[in-house]
Amino acid sequence: MMMFVVVVVASGGACGSSSDGHGAMSAGDACAGLDLSLVPAGVSTLAGGGAMGFADGCGAGAAFDNPVNVLVTPGGTMLIADRNNGAVRTLSPGGVVTTFAAPLVYPFALAVTPDGDVVVGGDDGTMRRLSGSGMSTVLATGLGLVRGLVALPDGSFVVSALTTHVLWRVAPDGQESILAGSPGQAGLVDGVGAAARFNQPVDIVVMPDGALAVADLGNDRIRRVTVDGTVTTLAGVGGGYRDGAPAVAAFDGPSGLALDADGSLFVSDRFNHRIRRIDPAGQVTTVAGSGVAGADDATAPLASFASMEGIDIDTAAHVLYVADGDAGQPGPFHRVRRLSTQPLLLGVPN
Repeated sequence: MMMFVVVVVASGGACGSSSDGHGAMSAGDACAGLDLSLVPAGVSTLAGGGAMGFADGCGAGAAFDNPVNVLVTPGGTMLIADRNNGAVRTLSPGGVVTTFAAPLVYPFALAVTPDGDVVVGGDDGTMRRLSGSGMSTVLATGLGLVRGLVALPDGSFVVSALTTHVLWRVAPDGQESILAGSPGQAGLVDGVGAAARFNQPVDIVVMPDGALAVADLGNDRIRRVTVDGTVTTLAGVGGGYRDGAPAVAAFDGPSGLALDADGSLFVSDRFNHRIRRIDPAGQVTTVAGSGVAGADDATAPLASFASMEGIDIDTAAHVLYVADGDAGQPGPFHRVRRLSTQPLLLGVPN
């Protein structure tokens, strides 16, 4: 075990929140005038949005440097993988952004254990458990560029490795094995275990039936993986942009996945700059995004996204959150965005 550093970055006590005189804010604070229960119509920016930086605070007073993933915890606090700052940040139910842990090596994948610890993986190929008491425990090493991470009911984890094109399974005792794919072998093959092929697998979520959905970025498809390693294709026919049935729909760089309460699977279609939805019947539709790269908050069809990767849903509040980073491009793209999914649950086009 080792200690990680819990960093609190000065924010100047933005938004009328309390501070300790040095600008340090507590996650229990609330941002004056910011009611997270009131979600504007369309796509809106919740935090960040200026130039890249590293500052805690409220709304535009918080600063990130390429936020790549978000995770809503059971208590309502959001975790944010602030990749280029080497930090995991939190956004409280009151809207306050604080820094939970740093320094980390380009953090990306996030998960929470049943006992409330945070698990993070990144570019150093290491999976770490971060406790609220300040302890960091290494759970696994040598995993490659970790992009997806999900906890299973038996206490094990499934991890996706971007550049080695495999899904790892990490047992509760830390033993590592390959669930599906073959190291270094990119491809598109449905099959079992080592016979299956991925091309840059990214995010992973557990579906209602216990199988995994995997965003297969390089193949422009969503794959389905059972716990015994059987891989099939759930949706997508290759690069492009097209809504429709699973064997008709087209994606371009699907990256993030989030499961809603009704079983719908949301997809951040990164290079199409759109949010897509696979409903329980398998139909793919477009939820938000004009298809043009940008950072415009607007009604869903007119809003623009820059380099959205990780997404997650607060299923109780019916709000989809998007980590909208910059992919190395200049511009005000370092944001956490949000969009209500309530109209979709009611059958109303967004």
